[in-house]
Amino acid sequence: MKRFQLLLVTTWCVLAVVLSQENHQAIAKVASGQPNIVFLLTDDQDVKLDSMHMQLKLKKYMLDEGLFFENAFVTHPVCCPSRSSTLTGKYTHNHHTYENNVAHGCNAPSWRENNEAKTMGAYMNKAGYNTGFFGKYLNNYAFPQTGVNVTHIPEGWHTWFTLVGNSRFYGYTDSNKGGAEKHGKDYGQDYFTDVIKRHAVSFIKNATSSDADKPFFMYIATPAPHRPATPAPQYANMFSDKTAPRTPSYAFKPGDKHWIISEGTPQMDNATIKTVDDLCLDRWRTLLSVDDLLEEVVMALQVIFVKSGGGIFDGLPVDLVEEWCPVTFTSICWYFTTSESCVVL
Repeated sequence: MKRFQLLLVTTWCVLAVVLSQENHQAIAKVASGQPNIVFLLTDDQDVKLDSMHMQLKLKKYMLDEGLFFENAFVTHPVCCPSRSSTLTGKYTHNHHTYENNVAHGCNAPSWRENNEAKTMGAYMNKAGYNTGFFGKYLNNYAFPQTGVNVTHIPEGWHTWFTLVGNSRFYGYTDSNKGGAEKHGKDYGQDYFTDVIKRHAVSFIKNATSSDADKPFFMYIATPAPHRPATPAPQYANMFSDKTAPRTPSYAFKPGDKHWIISEGTPQMDNATIKTVDDLCLDRWRTLLSVDDLLEEVVMALQVIFVKSGGGIFDGLPVDLVEEWCPVTFTSICWYFTTSESCVVL
C-alpha cells in the first residue's frame, strides 16, 4: 500500500495520516476535493508525565512518522471552558463559559443560544459534511439544570452519541441519537471507551458505503485518562513495576511561593505518594483502550487526523498546553489532542 502523507501534531496534538488512494472503500469518494476528517480528543492527558510513551499504537501509527508541535497553548485550564473553545474556536471571554457549572456558562441556555450554532459540527454540516459526534460533549450535558435532556442534539450533528455529564467508564447514561441508554458495570457491554470505539467504527463503515459521495467529519472524545481513570480489566495490572515520574518538582515544597503552596500544602507522606502513583498508573492503563480505539479506527479508515486537549491533572504535575492548529490536507485526516486543558504545577 502506497503511503502518501503523514502529519502528526500533538500537545494539543494534531496528527494526520493520509495513506492509500487505492482502497476506495475505506476512503470516501470526495468529488469536491474536501478531506474526510477524524478528530480525537482525550480528556486530561499529559505529555510530561510519559503517558504518550505508554501508547505504543499511538507511537506506531502517529509519533514515529508524525510532526510534533510543542509550542501550542490552551485557552483555559478548566475542562468545560476549554472544550467550548475547541468546539467554537473562540476564547473564553467570547463564548462566556468560565467554569464547569451551568451558572458559569457550561452547557447553559446562553451557550445554546449564542454558541451551539457556531461549532465545528454546525460549520462542517454547512460545508456539506456528514458529521458524527462520539463521546464526551460538555460536562453538564442533559443535566436538569441545563434546561434540556438527552433528546437535545446540538445543531449540525447527523449522528449523535454522547455521555450525560462528566467522564465515566461504567454506570453512566448516554444519548444515542436523542434516546437515553443506561449502562451498568459489564465490561463487554458498558466500558465507555470501547462503546465509543464501536460507534465510531460503525459510523465510518456507513459513511464510506451509503454516503460514499459525501465527505465525513467525526469528533471522538474519550473519557480517558480523566478520573475515575478506571482501566479495562485486561489492562488493570499493566505498568505495576512503575511509579509516577519523579520530576524535579515532585514532592518539592518551595518556601518562596504563595502561602497556599508554601504553608498550605503539606509534605507528601507515604500514603499520598502511593495515591499519586496508583492514579498515574491507572491513567496510563486507561489510555491503552484509547490505543485500541485508535487502531480500529485506523484500520477502518486507512487514513487519519488526530488532536489532544488538556485537563486538570488530578493533582499530578503537568506541562501540557493546547491550541487549534489549522492544517490543510487532501484526503483523510486525523486530529489528535491529549487533553482539553491543563494546569501547570
